[in-house]
Amino acid sequence: MKRNLSFLATILFLVTLYIQQAFCCSTFCLKDSNNIIYGRSYDWDIGYGYLMTNLRNINKTRYLPYDETPASWISKYGSVTFNQYGKEYPIGGINETGLVVEVMMLRDIQYPNQDERTAIDELGWVQYQLDNSASIKDVIESDKKIRISNKTFAKLHFLISDISGETLVVEFLNGKASFYYDENLPLPCLTNNTYYSSLIYLKKYSGFGGEVPIDYQNHSSNNSLERFAIISDMLNINFKIITQVSIPRTKIIL
Repeated sequence: MKRNLSFLATILFLVTLYIQQAFCCSTFCLKDSNNIIYGRSYDWDIGYGYLMTNLRNINKTRYLPYDETPASWISKYGSVTFNQYGKEYPIGGINETGLVVEVMMLRDIQYPNQDERTAIDELGWVQYQLDNSASIKDVIESDKKIRISNKTFAKLHFLISDISGETLVVEFLNGKASFYYDENLPLPCLTNNTYYSSLIYLKKYSGFGGEVPIDYQNHSSNNSLERFAIISDMLNINFKIITQVSIPRTKIIL
């Protein structure tokens, strides 16, 4: 029965992705001497879901609808997640150590080819990290053990923060994991383009090496790169990011 429910959840997720025009989200992490604030806009045709608790010390094996060796583990940490496609299929969440994982669509993603590591699906990867990681270092180390299967449908990248306020971007490009953190992550935010291309685009704006002023009134929230520029500019100004980058339910352009 559990296997059948997992299969149905996978099918529901794939069908929902197919009928959407895009998965347009914006994420960021703000940090000062006293506070860490992680925020996101979730611009998706389906807004409802479940807030779920996930217990520690649970033995798990990830069901895969294709012929690969699935990842198995025992959860170290409890977590709270937002789920739209069933238990163990989180869109994002936070665990008891303060690690936050959130997802965004990225068309350029190419997951790793099959190798000696065990395989997992894209939302299973989120749950795995919340179950097993207490820091961004743990997330990076996990790449030695598990991989997201290249048979997985949804192309996602991830913005992750831990209790220290350290932030990590994870992208799977050309079949390998790319990690941006420390000096390689000058701005702790992410939208729907690769982090590198977003930084390149940002250079045209004043304050980031260019001469073009950022127009808060007339910017296109439908454009991922412009949303990245808005967030980057606002990271040093105020906490009004979500209202600026949330988009109406209209045609979305990445």
